[in-house]
This record gives sequence, C-alpha cells and structure tokens, in this order.
Amino acid sequence: SWINRTMAEEDGASLPAGKPLFDIVQVTYEHIRSNGTIHTSPNSALCEIFDNSIDSQATTVTINKDKYKQRMSDGTTRNSRFYFIVDDGTGMNREEALKTILVGYSLKRGDVEMIGQFGNGLKSGSMRVGETMVLGTRKGDEYTILMLSLPYLESLKGTLCFVPCISYKRGPNGEMTKMKMVGEEEEKHAAALAIILQYSPFDTEESLIDFLKTNIGDKSGTVVVLSDLKRMANNEFELQWENDDLVVHKRDADGNLTGSVESLSQWLQFLYLDSKVSIFIDRRQVRLRDPLRSFAVPRWTLLSDSGMKCFLTRETERVKKELTNIENMKLPIQQDLVRIHAQLSMKPTDKELKADQRRKSERLNECKKQCEHIKQRLATIGKDKPGSDIRVYFGLDLEQRAEPRTIFYSSGRRIMVHPLRARGDRDFKLVMGVVCIVDIPSTLLPTKQNRESFENQQDFDMIAKKIEKQARLYFQQIDKKFKEESFWKSLGYDEEGFYQFNVTDLTNEAVEKKIFEMTGMGRRQCGNCRQFRSVGWEKFNEERNHRMNFKCAVDNESGMCVPKSRAELKEEEIKELDIHAKATFFDDEKEKEKKREKEKEKAKQSRSTQKKKARSSSSSSHESPLDVCEVQEKCSSLLYAQCFCEKTRGALRQ
Repeated sequence: SWINRTMAEEDGASLPAGKPLFDIVQVTYEHIRSNGTIHTSPNSALCEIFDNSIDSQATTVTINKDKYKQRMSDGTTRNSRFYFIVDDGTGMNREEALKTILVGYSLKRGDVEMIGQFGNGLKSGSMRVGETMVLGTRKGDEYTILMLSLPYLESLKGTLCFVPCISYKRGPNGEMTKMKMVGEEEEKHAAALAIILQYSPFDTEESLIDFLKTNIGDKSGTVVVLSDLKRMANNEFELQWENDDLVVHKRDADGNLTGSVESLSQWLQFLYLDSKVSIFIDRRQVRLRDPLRSFAVPRWTLLSDSGMKCFLTRETERVKKELTNIENMKLPIQQDLVRIHAQLSMKPTDKELKADQRRKSERLNECKKQCEHIKQRLATIGKDKPGSDIRVYFGLDLEQRAEPRTIFYSSGRRIMVHPLRARGDRDFKLVMGVVCIVDIPSTLLPTKQNRESFENQQDFDMIAKKIEKQARLYFQQIDKKFKEESFWKSLGYDEEGFYQFNVTDLTNEAVEKKIFEMTGMGRRQCGNCRQFRSVGWEKFNEERNHRMNFKCAVDNESGMCVPKSRAELKEEEIKELDIHAKATFFDDEKEKEKKREKEKEKAKQSRSTQKKKARSSSSSSHESPLDVCEVQEKCSSLLYAQCFCEKTRGALRQ
C-alpha cells in the first residue's frame, strides 16, 4: 500500500477512491533486464555512472573491486567479486535517491550543461554490467541505501518491480539510527534491510554501514555497488580486472577471441571535452587527454550556419516542452508544502513533518533553479543564427594518419566517432590524418538513450557533411611539410605509402619525441586542481609506462596548485582558422606546379625569339613596323597577326 501511495504522491496524481478508472502501465523485471542491452559495451555502460557523478558536481570518481560470497539460487555459494564506483558529489536524500529508479525521470532535460538527459543511465548502465545494483548516498547527515536486483525480482514471480530502500541518520558521534518517513509503516525498514542483505554482497547491517562510512566522504557523496556480474559461456567475467584496469576481450560471432582488448582507461581518455573530474581505477589515476590540444596544428572555426534554420524551430519546441514539464512538477510540491505547513501549525515540534518540509522545500528550489536555467537558454535561442556559436576544432593525428574522423560531443561528453573518409578513397588525401571535434548542444541534436549515436540520422548527416567541407579547408592550409612523403617516412610511414593504416612505431624514442614536440601528448591532468598542464620530455618519458598520479607544483603558502603562467596560457591558445589563407600542396601537386612554371618560362623565351626575328625582318625590308606601330610593342599576346596595323601585318608576312 505504501508503494501505491508513494507513486501517487510523486506523480502529483489524485487517484479516485476504489479501483482506478484506467489501466496502469507496469514495468516488469524483464524490462529492467533488457534495458541494459542498449549499451554495446560494458565500458560504455560504466560511463553512464561516471556521467551522473559529473552532473552531481563530483571532483573525484574512483572505481574499485572487492571479493564476496555470491549466493546461488540453489542455496549454495561461490567466490565472486563486485565493482563499486565512488564519487564526492553532492549526494542525495531519500526522496532524490528514489527518483533515480523512476524510468525516464530527469530534471536535466533542456539543460545543455548537464550530460544526462533521459533519467535512465544508472539503471541501464548498472544492469549491463551486473544483475544487482546497490546505491548508497549521503547528503548532510542523511544516508540512503536502495537496491535494484534482478535475482530478487525474479524470485517474486510477479509483474511489479519492487525496490527496497532504507535510510539512516548520522549522529554527532557517528552513530547511525534508522529514519522513519512520514506515513511509513514500522516494519518497512526491517523488511527492506533483510532483502538487501540477502541479495547484496553484504551479510550484516554493520558491514553495510561500515562500507558506506569508509567510502563516502564526511559531508556528501555516492557509491554504486555492482554485483552478480555478467559472465561468459566459459564462466569468466565479461568485464575483467587486469593490470589495474577493467578490460573486455573482444570475440567474433562464434565466440572465439579476436585478440583485441578494449580497456576502460582507453575508453575514458577522450570521453570528456573539458574534464572537471579526476578518475581513478584502484587508486591509480586514469590519464585523461585534452582533446582540443592533443593533436598537431590545432585550429578552430565556427560551424557553418547554412541550412541550419530547420534546427531552430525544433530546438525551441524542445526547450519549451521541458520548461512546461518542470513547471508542472512544481504544482504538487507546492500543494504538499501547504499541507505540511497546516499540519505543523497543530504539531509544531513534529520532527518527521519538519524533515519532510525541508526535503520538499529543497526539491521545489531545485525545480525553480532548473526553470530559470532553461528560461535563460530559451532567451538565447534565435538571437544568433542556428549553429553560429558552435565551434569546430581541428588537429592532425600523427599516430593514425589513415583514420581521419570527427569526434562528436554532446554537452561536453563524447557520443560517437564518425569517419571522414575511408582508407583508399580517392579523396582520402584531402583530409589525411585530420581530426575534427565538435560539441553539439543536446537541444539542437538529441542523442539516443545509449549515448552512442544521435536520434535523427538525416540531421546528423547534414552536420557531418558541413564539417567535412571545413576539414578539407583546414587541410589545405596547414604547413605543406605534412603533405610531403619524406615527413611521414620519418615517422615510420614507409611501407604502404599514404594508405598505411596503423599507428607509427612509438617504440622508437626519436619518433616518439618528434611527435611529442609537435602535439599535446605531454599534457597531464593534475589530480588536485584537475587542470591539464604540460610536462617536459624527460618527465613524460619516465612516466609513460606507468599510471602514476600527477600533481602540479603546490604553493607552500596557500597549499593550492600554482596557477598557470602567462606563457602557459598563451601556449594553450588555439588559433582561428584563416579561411582566406593560401592553400599548400602535396608533393605531386608541387611537381605539377614546377612543370607549369617551366612551360611558362619556355613559352616566354620562344616569344622573345619570335619578337627578335620580326624586328630583323622588318629592318631588312626598309620599313620598320616599330616606327609606324606602337601596338606591336604593347601586345601582351605577341600574336602579331592579330594586330590591327596593316603595315605591321604585312611586314610579318614577309
């Protein structure tokens, strides 16, 4: 009964007494299971959880592992492990935590600064990796724990999805007391705790609370525990822990290993455009890259706004719709606050009512803040031409020349990598090695729920073609040395010519140092201030085979990282692409240009010889055409037969 009341209160619905008039759409555990299959890779699924941490303003995210005894359906146990992701974000109270399990609920739609938009990432991401997810979160002195478990839901043999949830209050001395919500039955906490202990990696309430205290910070934070991990046919974990990293061994259609490995650390390298968080795997910092400055010859230009008017109307409609949805959410919250205020007038010392009033007020303020943010976004739409404020960044990948590509981001988060040209294409040399980077607002080009592609393929294709044209313009204007075969041979591209596919030989220190000097390979993210700083070759060379944690120089007085110098800031500046600059050429085009110059010089000499002969001929006939014709001297074509002077024409015939 408490579940039905909660659902009605959260949705702001006033259900009639007795049997509901309409049927209610129910979400079954099979839907929860299939929801995890939208992600093509476990690493992609884990990134959904990282996205939530960043949206909660976390500065540090850590993923780790631990062992436990997994309970089987037949009552036996086996050795297993679980993964857990911890962040130091704002955390959640009980009401906010329960919102995370609602399918499709999100206050972040319409906010281009938020990564999450669908309210589905936590559920789909966790169910892709394991079948049981325990969410533990702290906000202030309030701890909340809830569990979404497929084995538990399957054991019920029903159609409804039940999520056990418990809350604790932390006292001044660290003691934990259970929290009872307004209108909640006494036995609910004990029943929910028993289910969590039965299906999670934790055997006792004490071990569960100790785990939260150990991993969550002093004020706020969240931990997501993933257990009942997915296994392959050979009973091995799909997502394996190897060399302080999480890896997936790729297999073909028959289930045989292909030899290629996909690691989480590599997946994360270019995931965020402007990373504001440090990510650690087993206390080792992931070497995130600075996408805009990682490649040679970085430049930027504005996305062409031609043909973008069709996006403007749709973007406006989307933002208005999200604004209306959040405005509608405010009404039931305001009604609840009026009701609670009336109850407090009769029971002014009721702690449960005061706590409920505080939570409702916080949620109302959150809705108001989100409304203001979306209104600001709505006010900016239409002032400029659609797409006129979107920058496209370019660079040259010296390590993978045969993979020209565009990396599409949405709200600063990578969505997909789209090839510019296929290897062997006749136009391949026009964009050879070019990497384009663009951040498209989610309101302009919405993504699919798996965050691996975009909803409207036609709109995406149009933008991709516009970027390809700008990529050609960029490649035309970079230094001509990047189009000379001798330059690429110095980096190891000497076997298959311009279509060599794979990366250069970075085991050669001279080659690696040359690439290091021309690119942003040496930029490292500080684990404290989270800014990217350039390191010298020697320091980079020492750490290249290690995932050593990097920190800036620290100011002894303030204890903070030393701010960037003017020289550093100037070095980080990316120049705008000069669309009027003169194009440079390939080796073969340069040879053609030289040949054309030689032909011009030869023609000039031939014309000079003809001119001398004409003068000599006119002199021998005692009639100088130069005395009577000035046109011949000025004629640029030197085709004297076209001259309008009859005397000159006659002399030429002689």
